[in-house]
Formats: sequence, C-alpha cells, structure tokens
Amino acid sequence: MADDTIILENEHGRAVISPFAGASLRSLQAVAGNDRFELISGGDGPHDPRNVESGTGCFIMAPWPNRIRDGELYVDGAVAHRLPITSGRHAMHGTVRKRVWSNLGFSESAAHLALKLFPPWPYPGFLEYEVKLEGPSLLQSFTITNSGGFDFPFGLGWHPWFRRDLGNGPALVHIPGQEIVWELDDEMTSTGRQLTPEGPTDLRSPVTPEVDSLDHCFRVKEGSVSTLKWPGGPTLSITSSDNVSHLQVYSPDRAICVEPQTCAVDSFRLQAEGHEGTGALVVTGENSVSGWTRWSWG
Repeated sequence: MADDTIILENEHGRAVISPFAGASLRSLQAVAGNDRFELISGGDGPHDPRNVESGTGCFIMAPWPNRIRDGELYVDGAVAHRLPITSGRHAMHGTVRKRVWSNLGFSESAAHLALKLFPPWPYPGFLEYEVKLEGPSLLQSFTITNSGGFDFPFGLGWHPWFRRDLGNGPALVHIPGQEIVWELDDEMTSTGRQLTPEGPTDLRSPVTPEVDSLDHCFRVKEGSVSTLKWPGGPTLSITSSDNVSHLQVYSPDRAICVEPQTCAVDSFRLQAEGHEGTGALVVTGENSVSGWTRWSWG
C-alpha cells in the first residue's frame, strides 16, 4: 500500500481511497455470489492518487453540498459572506474535494482522515472522515468540530458516480422514502417550494432514470432505505443517519449519482427565508456534529 493510497479489504469487498485527492473513494468492489463487481465509474484499473477525473469516484462535499447561489452565505438570516463562484453563478460542492487530508490511522478495514477548514470558508473547523468495511457494507461517517468560537452553518454530502450498467442493463433506482422534491429554478437552485414527486422525479417505485432527466434533491424519511439494483448484479442499499436527510439524484449518460447529503440545495438561504425541513445544520462552539451513510450490498 503506497503512502498516497489506502486500500480497505475484506471477504465481501474492497475500497480504495485517495487522501491526497480529497479523501475520494476511487473504487468500490462488491462481492455478490461468486462474482466481484466494480460499482464506481472509473474504479477499474490504476488511479492517479492526486487527481480524480470528472465523472469518476466519489468525493466529499463540505462544508456545504451542491450549490450556493451567487456564493451568498447566509448566517443568522442574512448574507454574512461571499464565497468564490466556481460553476455558473454558484459556489459549488464545498471546498474540500481537492484538498489533501491528513491520515490519522488505518487498518485493513478502516481509515480515519481529517483536515482543517480555512478560507475561503470563513469559519475555522476540524472535519474528520472515517470509512470502514463492515461485512458486506461500507460505513462512511463525519464529525465536524467548531474551532473558532462562532456558530456556523454546515452541510456535507457524498457524490458517488455509480456505474449505470454493469454489463447486463442499467440500474434500477428505488427511493420508497421520498417525502418531497425541492422545486428548482432554471439555474438549478431551490425556489423553496416542496413538491410531491411525479413523472421523472417519482422514484418511489423502481425505475431506471433516463439520461439527463434528473438533477434533483429529495428529502427522505428518517430510517428509510434507498436502493440501486443492477440486473445480474448486486443490490446496493443506502441508509443514513437522521441528519443526512436528503438525496440528490443525477442521471448523466454513463453513471447514476445517488448522493446522500445533509440538506437541500442552497439550504442556508432557504432556512433564512423561513422554509422548513431544509436540513441545514449549525455547528456551535460547545458541540460537534456527526453523521453517517452506510452502503450495503448483496
């Protein structure tokens, strides 16, 4: 195992992590029956330990997931800071996805990584990420600790590029715990309206999303199980802590991204506007915030 690559492995699967490239998950192999399946786009073959090609792997989105319109960071109901614009008019996917994470220790089946939050994010914090292979499942957890004394908003998500097809047809996505879909405007940020899923956004029954039909954020019921089922292959079940209350589903041509995240798109603004159920978290000086997502296969 090279210093810049962490490999976790047991009889049920194998995960490859790149600490020098945002602690990204580069490969996830699942053993089902007598076969081994690579579930992550770009997971086969060698990986550049310092760079993740677009459309491959799984990266961490923090201290916010998804988009913040015009980079306007709302704190206590008002715009308090402006973050750099990185995509269109948005501050996109946080600030940690290309950072080097410190390795706090690892074993054959678990790794513990961390980094400090610093500008352009205006609030000091310490973010820890733990990933474990536990039987036929991958448990990924985070803990964010305030190190600056001022309460600050926080969000985190995982952005996996799951392979659309493992060779026997495209995956079926099933999110029976869908509660609402956040309406998006023409620039892909939430209007604040919470709609009943219908048409392409209704994933309460198993369906293969059409290419480019989805880039939508859903709030899901606490404790619900969402799945991806590949014909002739494994079923991947996604469960998360109660504060990882949303899923973003994106359907490009070569992958299906089912992204557990703590909050809605631009949730800090939505919360400031008085919308409920946004999932926006607050990290105080007294308490850290933790959450997790578990991906199990069989």
